[in-house]
Amino acid sequence: METNTASNTGVIYSIDNGVEEFITPLLGTSMAGTQYGGIVRPGVMVLRKEGVTEEDKNKFADMCGTGAKWDDIDKALGPVAAPERLKGKSKLVPLNVDFFTVNKRDCLNPDNANLVMEKYADADGKLRSIPVWFPINEWWELIPHSLTSFGKTRGIKHKSSFIPVKDSLGRVTEVKRVCETPEHVERGKRIFGGRSWGQKDCDPENCEEYQDGSCKLRGRIQFMVPGLCGGDMWVIPTTSFYSLSAIKQTLNRVYEVTGGRIANIIYKGETIFTLRKRLATVPTIDYETGEPKLRKQYLINLDLNIDLFELAKMYETRNILARGRQAAGILTDGANVVDITERVRQGRSVEEADEIPDGSDARQEAVVPEGPKEPPAAPEKAPEKKSASGAPGGQQGGDQKGAPLPDQIAAVKKLCTAFQIPAEFVDREMAVLDTWEKAAAVIKELNKGDLSRFLPK
Repeated sequence: METNTASNTGVIYSIDNGVEEFITPLLGTSMAGTQYGGIVRPGVMVLRKEGVTEEDKNKFADMCGTGAKWDDIDKALGPVAAPERLKGKSKLVPLNVDFFTVNKRDCLNPDNANLVMEKYADADGKLRSIPVWFPINEWWELIPHSLTSFGKTRGIKHKSSFIPVKDSLGRVTEVKRVCETPEHVERGKRIFGGRSWGQKDCDPENCEEYQDGSCKLRGRIQFMVPGLCGGDMWVIPTTSFYSLSAIKQTLNRVYEVTGGRIANIIYKGETIFTLRKRLATVPTIDYETGEPKLRKQYLINLDLNIDLFELAKMYETRNILARGRQAAGILTDGANVVDITERVRQGRSVEEADEIPDGSDARQEAVVPEGPKEPPAAPEKAPEKKSASGAPGGQQGGDQKGAPLPDQIAAVKKLCTAFQIPAEFVDREMAVLDTWEKAAAVIKELNKGDLSRFLPK
């Protein structure tokens, strides 16, 4: 048995029968408690025009100069005391700008803040785009979001969630949105796995906290940044419905084109995703008048660095890796190629096995005759001659600068057929396969399931 942890869902994969069983791990399947390698802010915070004093302005300037986090500045300034209509609100308000900001104190490794700016900032020193990649496939884990209300001292007060509603037979009949609140912990009682949550109906239109703005949509975009050391994901917090919705659409589109793949997509050695700011016109409602209006706003957009058609071509044979897992488990570097190709042939259907016409040269090279009717011809003994080092010739010790051996060519073709690699990509690589050394390298890559050589260029 081996444990597959490529996803955040617990999976046990049995080597013996190839069956995957999904389990719920002890730590749960949610990434809500993920530790972040760094936080990229979607903009900047500025002081309100009302409700601040000269002392607040000086303190704000000093703390910004030392690189303090926005949360620390907000706590140091305290809430607005006057005028009455702003009383209790933060003295900081977000300013929508066309760039991201990275603070050293928001990073586990402060040096990564400088590294991000050095690698990806524009010439004017503003960070407007970030290449990213994703380690998991589930879009809801990449952009988790909910209606959330925070208390001033005890963290989350309420958050929305969805639960399935089942009938008497255990069938899911609907999905219901609920409001979850952390339950009181009995003094002296140890709780495993954190506090439990109570539930009640979530009705934003009749919720006092939602109506006064203290409960609102909050989400985050979780990703990895190429070129940065560390195994923790980075995050961009956002309250923009339009940004989260647009990113979800892009992830879903890629998911559909690739047949269920978002994680670890690499094209020509680079990621295909880039987060950037874009100016858009979005509809909003003026809550004082109740009338809709349009306003310009910088949104966070997930761009693709590849034509979707090129991406579709990369994943047109959806079962490549599934077949490759079986083939790679059978094939080993340096093994007898004739025996290997025969075993692969036996694992395929009779129709696929008989694709090569009887009597063709390719079939004679790939299949072992049951019993030779006459002694082998002289050319078949050529691999047995000694190399310059004295070792027998052939795949293991032949002249690595000489032409590839017939069994190497046959092996490459058979492996390409097993992996369902398009003929034009096979022909392209076979045209430059002019030495034993190159042929051995290709066989080794295919044995490991590495098909990068045969991707579109």
